[in-house]
Amino acid sequence: MFTTNVQQHPGSWNAYDSLGEGYAVAGKTTLAIENYSKALSMVSDEAQKTRIGQVLKALKRNRPRRAKRTESPARDAGRWGS
Repeated sequence: MFTTNVQQHPGSWNAYDSLGEGYAVAGKTTLAIENYSKALSMVSDEAQKTRIGQVLKALKRNRPRRAKRTESPARDAGRWGS
């Protein structure tokens, strides 16, 4: 529904804001950040800019970080049959 709204109203900051919120609720943080960022770049109302900026800050702060994988030949030897 929200993606259709963006397709039908690509010039509406509110459409991107709503899509960002939907992605945030669904746990899709990267997509939420992308859409909130787009909304922020389009909105002119200062109160909305402040609100969206705060939402973006919280999303970026709480974004899960990818664990850096370190391979250990000894640990992986049994798994790879070496």
